[in-house]
Amino acid sequence: MAQRPWTLSSNPSVGSTPQLSTAAKLLHIFDLQLATSLDQGKTWDTVGTVPGNVRALGDFFGTVTLAVSQVEDTSPAYVYFTTNGTSWTPSDTLNLGKNVVSVGAVGQVFFLSTQEGMMYARGVEIDSMPIQTDPNTAIVDVVINDDLMAATTSTGIYLSTDMGSSWAKSNPPGTDNNSLIAFNLVFSRNGLLCPTQSGVYLYSLSNKSWSAVGVWEGFPLPPNVVSVAARDRRILALTRTSENRHQMYRLESGDSVWIETGYEVPVDEPFVSKNMFVIDAGWAVLYQASPLDADSNGVYIYNLNDFTSVEEDRFDSQIKVQNVSSGLSITHLWSDVVVSIVDLRGQSIVPPTTITSGTNILQLAPYQTGVLGVIIRSPEGYVARRMILR
Repeated sequence: MAQRPWTLSSNPSVGSTPQLSTAAKLLHIFDLQLATSLDQGKTWDTVGTVPGNVRALGDFFGTVTLAVSQVEDTSPAYVYFTTNGTSWTPSDTLNLGKNVVSVGAVGQVFFLSTQEGMMYARGVEIDSMPIQTDPNTAIVDVVINDDLMAATTSTGIYLSTDMGSSWAKSNPPGTDNNSLIAFNLVFSRNGLLCPTQSGVYLYSLSNKSWSAVGVWEGFPLPPNVVSVAARDRRILALTRTSENRHQMYRLESGDSVWIETGYEVPVDEPFVSKNMFVIDAGWAVLYQASPLDADSNGVYIYNLNDFTSVEEDRFDSQIKVQNVSSGLSITHLWSDVVVSIVDLRGQSIVPPTTITSGTNILQLAPYQTGVLGVIIRSPEGYVARRMILR
């Protein structure tokens, strides 16, 4: 159930197809230029010390973050590093002769991947290896963690579990086995997330298989999901509606049902682009651009920790939440509802609990204090949210 509208925060002049990143625990936007924001995209500071077309950004080891730029396609790749997200220093100049699309790291080795299907590992020395794919495959992006490398390509998804030495195609069920499936793949706590035209899928390394994530109530079939974002125990999915707009859904820790969150993003027929959707310090941040209305282009933000609502409905108005000595008292006049309690970071304080009509006491430990969010859901799909200071 929609709660509030998205806010058009800014439209930084960094290029026509910018990417978003939260490397170094800062919000970055990059394309022809690199800029950083400390206020969820309301204002931006351009990083003039990283010139050229910024192709990739990613965390290295410790507090080090890397950026890679190229003046032109296939020109030398210039690698820069920062330890604070704002002051950048030149590190390497690599004459690869190819178009860099991503940078990632395992330990103290970083990996540059190129559109032409080569990966370069830079430790003490630089080694190269092919990303083994079907013929005539273009690499769109590569994401890396300690256990898995995943390449998004024009012919599907390819995975490597041996630091890039070998690759195997592995597409979610029901997807086209020989086309671009997603512009972005995201690691969550449980595995690799992939948006598809039939919902969100998770690749589990332990099971070596894909499985559908969450239940899409009210949909005859899972919807077309164009992008996903994940942070801590929260997953966000961006769907394409029948009106060719984007609608956000959320899945919190312990939830099994995707919950509609916010109004549709007010941009008609927006482009879908690489790394356009991230979570930054409790905010959903989304870059949108449309061929129909340039004035609507820019960075949109949505506060995921604001539990107020722009709507008052019959369900919401008949719920009362207040402090008692042992926890929270929740009174409602409906049939059974499900209550969840989270802190300001979205971490679960009380897992989803079913309570009956009347007054119910949810027990809290003495240390469970501060600003808490209370989410109450009815079987009919109504949602009420309260914020309470304990």
